[in-house]
Amino acid sequence: MMTLKKGVHIIYDLLLFIGLAIVYFTEAVVLMLIPRRYRAKSIKGEIALITGGASGIGKLIAIKFAKLGAHVIVWDINKNGLAEVAEQIKKAGGKCWTYCCDIGDKEAVYHTVKAVQIEIGNVSLLVNNAGYVYGKTFMELPDWEIEQTFKVNILSHYWITKSFLKDMIKNNHGHIVTIASVAGLLGIYKCTDYSATKFAAIGCHESLFTELKMHGYEGIHMTLVCPYLINTGMFNGVKPRLIPMLEPEYVAEEVIAGVLANRNSQEEPLRIFELNTMEAWLGQEEENWPNQERSIPEIPELRTSSDRNSSRPFVNVGVDFCGPFFTKEKKFNNRVCVRSWRLWHKEYLNELNQRLKWKSSGSRKIAIDHLVLIKEDNSPPLSWPIGRVLKIHPGKDNIICVVTIKTIAGVYKRNVRSLAILPIDTTDSR
Repeated sequence: MMTLKKGVHIIYDLLLFIGLAIVYFTEAVVLMLIPRRYRAKSIKGEIALITGGASGIGKLIAIKFAKLGAHVIVWDINKNGLAEVAEQIKKAGGKCWTYCCDIGDKEAVYHTVKAVQIEIGNVSLLVNNAGYVYGKTFMELPDWEIEQTFKVNILSHYWITKSFLKDMIKNNHGHIVTIASVAGLLGIYKCTDYSATKFAAIGCHESLFTELKMHGYEGIHMTLVCPYLINTGMFNGVKPRLIPMLEPEYVAEEVIAGVLANRNSQEEPLRIFELNTMEAWLGQEEENWPNQERSIPEIPELRTSSDRNSSRPFVNVGVDFCGPFFTKEKKFNNRVCVRSWRLWHKEYLNELNQRLKWKSSGSRKIAIDHLVLIKEDNSPPLSWPIGRVLKIHPGKDNIICVVTIKTIAGVYKRNVRSLAILPIDTTDSR
């Protein structure tokens, strides 16, 4: 009897899952076909609080909310910036209140929350936007900087959201926006503290979203935003090689659109989710990561300068380029140091191009599209796989070769001076 009952429950759950999947998929398709302006909700009269709203995208969001009729509250530690954003909003006919508040200080947060509730009212639209990054390596970060990053970037979300969520729950009405980052999807160099807080912000947001839905608060919406690097000065000195920095105006517009459409989450640019998927997939391939215990894969032997009579392609191996791959010539701490693979012989290029067409276990392409760390001129090597190699062309002068690469941002040709390749299949094709 119990077995039959359990079987009925399983069938019921399966049918419910299939039914809801069809409903939600149909809803998504229909909404996608409807232009934004026809499915945008009104935020006129809403009390909107934006943290870190004295500059960057926070400032732009505050100004745009005011233009849409919201009563805007801005928190920041930049007094001059607060005065400037308030002046701009009021000149445009909007309503704005500013508070100088260090959201890394819990007591200051609770004190300012009380002031807002007494002087203005209950916040119904909350944007957790403020953030801080030091941009140092793990060992360079003092403890107090790590603590400050966590207080501002994630602990403040708990303090602020808890303070205003009570009234949202009481009225079953509200909207919470979390400005996270692509650094919360992928670990980024010199961002061990920042990335950790953004991972935490995403986890907190998604868990709270689940709690509210499970308790039936359908009137409270949540929007998670994971933008790529934004050109606000926060990442001065960073020079992205694949996707250019996003402009603040564009990101602010997309955040507003997401709020008005009650969108649950969005990644900017939209195709950044492919990078996250690729990282998750490649993370299972341990040979892509250096400094781990593993067997050294064999690669086709390449002729060196001392073996000029060999029929194998010629390469010149030096010692100034490091990447997570192996050769027989030199191994150092499970990494390989190679200046260049000087491909004088077109036969080797033909072999590499032939490998692009091979299959592994009949499922996916292998060999050099599995990636490839590339270094051009004096720029640093990429820290993660960049895409699929489509074609390798012979180079001229001091160029080893020209590589056509398909990335999440498009198809590019790169002049390659130093090339590191991890062949997955080790069979010599000749």
